[in-house]
Amino acid sequence: VISFEAAVSNDRERLRGTKNQADRIQKWSNIIIANIFKSLFLLNKKEPDDTGRYASTVSALQAIAESHRDIVVRTCDHFENYHTGFLEDQKEELRHLKTSLSRLLWNASIMLSRRKKVDYAYISSQCRRIKDLAEEYERNQVKRIQEGRSKTRLSVLFYGLLRNCVRVSERTKELLDIFRESFDSKK
Repeated sequence: VISFEAAVSNDRERLRGTKNQADRIQKWSNIIIANIFKSLFLLNKKEPDDTGRYASTVSALQAIAESHRDIVVRTCDHFENYHTGFLEDQKEELRHLKTSLSRLLWNASIMLSRRKKVDYAYISSQCRRIKDLAEEYERNQVKRIQEGRSKTRLSVLFYGLLRNCVRVSERTKELLDIFRESFDSKK
């Protein structure tokens, strides 16, 4: 979230600070993954069917952390090399995408941390919305490229941000689906 705000305002200092945040997220992801592997070791070896969920969880966590890191690194590198900033319409599109992704992550976090019933329909609709927005913004970007308004480096950055946002949303939904399957199978 901070990297989007900093990118839209061309705030290099805040962008550098997001690298530290990305490192912390990556470290926490690695700790969670290490604990998952420890749990696998301790699991009853007669129940290997449950282990697929652990592998999927690890994969989803890694993808989310890597996508976040990619957003931060791409954005920082772009602006630290003094490449052109986003166009006004790109900024507006990124704001919309950031808002939708933030809502998804916030709601998923609240549902899990407060042990509230997860509203899977809401999460699915938010993921669909993010994907639809990204597809619309990709089409808009093609027009900007054809009109000569967006240069190559800026276009690569913009597309990378769109794809990473979609990936984070899809993998967050996947994590919630894994939790749902885990709880449903225990009944």
